[in-house]
Amino acid sequence: MMMRWHFLPLGVALLSGCSSAPSEASLEEPGPVAPLGSEVWRPCGRTSYLLRDIQPGAVGSEPRELTKGDRILFFTADDGVSGRELWKSSGTGGSGTRQVRDIFPGAGSADPASLAMVEDTLYFSADDGVSGRELWRSEGTRDSTRRVADLVTGPGSSDPQDLIEFDGRLYFSADDGVNGRRLWTSDGTAAGTRRVAALPDPAFEARSPSLLTRLDDEVFFFRTARRDVVDLWRSDGTDDGTFRLDTGPDSIRPLTPARDLLFYVGNNEGEENLRRTDGTPEGTFPLMSRDLTRIDEVEAVGRRVLFSVERFADGSPTLWRSDGTPEGTVSVAAFASRPLHLTRLGTRVFFTVEDAAHGRELWVSDGTAAGTHLFKDLVPGAAGSTPEELTVVEDNLFFSAVTLAGGREPWVSDGTPDGTRPLREIAPGVASSHPMGFIRSGWDVFFSAEDGSRGRELWALPFRPEDACDSAAR
Repeated sequence: MMMRWHFLPLGVALLSGCSSAPSEASLEEPGPVAPLGSEVWRPCGRTSYLLRDIQPGAVGSEPRELTKGDRILFFTADDGVSGRELWKSSGTGGSGTRQVRDIFPGAGSADPASLAMVEDTLYFSADDGVSGRELWRSEGTRDSTRRVADLVTGPGSSDPQDLIEFDGRLYFSADDGVNGRRLWTSDGTAAGTRRVAALPDPAFEARSPSLLTRLDDEVFFFRTARRDVVDLWRSDGTDDGTFRLDTGPDSIRPLTPARDLLFYVGNNEGEENLRRTDGTPEGTFPLMSRDLTRIDEVEAVGRRVLFSVERFADGSPTLWRSDGTPEGTVSVAAFASRPLHLTRLGTRVFFTVEDAAHGRELWVSDGTAAGTHLFKDLVPGAAGSTPEELTVVEDNLFFSAVTLAGGREPWVSDGTPDGTRPLREIAPGVASSHPMGFIRSGWDVFFSAEDGSRGRELWALPFRPEDACDSAAR
């Protein structure tokens, strides 16, 4: 599908006084909101630390696939000698940052991908240079890092993708070279790695099943049934419990769980509609009265979602909300530019919007027109700070933003304008560190960044319950 972008006059107008305006009900349903944790977590100061210069020099090791493990962070990196391999880090304390295993010996890259945790075991796909790209596992030591199963014997690859945990097992898609790409499950042993269901053979299924998503006691996934037609399926891990829920769109975009519902976007000949499912055929249907040019940025809050719409009645980029019913799928606010980076923090959604007065800045919405507004003008005036990489960690919003004096650097917010502040610069002066991939593991928030003299490497900010920050001193 060709994406169509509309550049509109800058300015913001909230929808009001028309039949499509939403009621002023909160986005979250009534009742107490359960806290994310029993303790208040905060950054221990403003200083982030380089954990290791894995590939010295200007190139950098380019850390990727940052994944929270059992008290350690797993990631992939290229040290310039061993190629891209599996690494781990204990952060600002502990045993340090080191390679787990050179899976593809020598300068070749195993290129681990699709990292996923099942209890205390990491699963991923990798190529050892002999058996092709297959399923691997690791508990963080060299000896525990081994291939699970060679689904395509010899140098051929089953290419495991979309790895997720469900009911204490790993689920993924793979192609065994005989049956095409199918749904598989594994308990971490070769004998316990098997196909889940004998799905009917479609004419075209090079990318199916894909986009595996867990909701309660089922796994949902998309499957190409024939050319330009995509089906939505669900599975409880058994043959009898694996069946089709929806069929017909040309393409489908990722599922968004919202308590007991899943929302997704179906595209038909360039027009899109928000759809929902409760896991039953009768509970699977479109939510909007007509298709629109573009729907994306779907973010769940409770049992509802906020999402971005491009081109409806007046051609404006618009913020909508849905409670999973057609009548509860309504517009919230219209903007001069498309809302980007929708990210839930508590019962609100943060995102960025550009207007003539402020440039692109951080906005917030509780799902009502009155509760949708500019959160904070980080760079006063029309230039804008262009926030990116919005990520919630224990009731804190991490992101990157650009200032005229400091370039693009890391920021953090406790959800209040006064509690929104920059962390200490990593790249000095007007240079930018471009922080990416914020994730908490243990008592640190990890991310990758560039300090101006090195390439992209792994950094960490001490991040702990408030009463434990004294132990973060270095």
